[in-house]
Amino acid sequence: MQAAAILSRSGLLAAVFCMVLPAAAQDSVRVAPGRACPACRVTLTPTLVLGADAGVYGPTVESRVARDSRGRFYVAPTYTPGTIAVFASAGRFQRAFGTEGGGPEEFRGIQNVVVGPGDTLWVVGGGGRITVVDPEHRIIRSVTADGGARGILPRGDGSVIAMSMSGAGGVILDAAGEEVGRLALSDPGQSAMSGQAAVVRLGDGRLVALHGTRYRLDVLDTTGVRQRTVDRSAYWFPALESEEEALERVQTAGTAAMTFDAAAAPGGEVWVLAQRINMTRVQEIFRAVESGGVTAPVLDMNELLDPVLELVDVDAGTVVATGGSTERLLTGFLDGQHVVGVRELADGTVILDLWKLDVRGR
Repeated sequence: MQAAAILSRSGLLAAVFCMVLPAAAQDSVRVAPGRACPACRVTLTPTLVLGADAGVYGPTVESRVARDSRGRFYVAPTYTPGTIAVFASAGRFQRAFGTEGGGPEEFRGIQNVVVGPGDTLWVVGGGGRITVVDPEHRIIRSVTADGGARGILPRGDGSVIAMSMSGAGGVILDAAGEEVGRLALSDPGQSAMSGQAAVVRLGDGRLVALHGTRYRLDVLDTTGVRQRTVDRSAYWFPALESEEEALERVQTAGTAAMTFDAAAAPGGEVWVLAQRINMTRVQEIFRAVESGGVTAPVLDMNELLDPVLELVDVDAGTVVATGGSTERLLTGFLDGQHVVGVRELADGTVILDLWKLDVRGR
């Protein structure tokens, strides 16, 4: 897989060039260095593999995974555009449905799949189109989020919260696709520049929105009104104050970072997946392309991205535990108890690893 395609599709370049972080707002809580539980560490245990038997409906490095109450796994996008792969609870491939296109029974540019109320499947496609599918995989309806969407949170009344990719932040769409509200984010313009911004619901109904190009979590009430912002900065995730400083870091620094995904942990805390970006390797790729190569060199994404998992207590404004990095690239959370990794085999086949999350040392 060519590195240029990886960088473009994953939104990494956009994230790197857009990670300008203004000073924290007055209602922000800056997370102190270190961990609230020094002995605690995030650990991962492999539990399941998806995709090894799926053939042309196998996953790609961009695939997202959702699981319904029956234990079925949905994986999209797949190597066959416009299709969604269905796997049994034990990981065996069952079937695929959907075709490529813009018609009422078709999908185009699938970016995310999320299970909603009643085991409905919400499919996020290109152009902000969100399609709702029933448990028997029949289309119920489609709505469009203006400006595009990536992270979504379906609600029981048929509405959905969508993290916009246009800089509008989080918007609330009713069942007809009309905007009926917005999330009061601390900086909507930065909320989805990476295309990976997420919104999760805590057990008490509060919402937590993750900013893709910074390590910032907005804590909102059930209606979307912001209560506080938890701002996490570290030596590997610096707060850059200007475009000039961001550009200099891209050109000279060895490491940059972006947040990829978030999930609500069973105990009321929030899991955050960040990726450290090897900027030295990025510069090597740029130089290889500029030297006359038509395509970028083949790149293992593990050479470029170093995953960091952290458990954040948004009420205390602390990091409870950190760790969880493996030799596999982590792409996102399945839920608050599992995270998904991607692995490319020697023959180019991509498979997905499911890892059980745990915190040792409490």
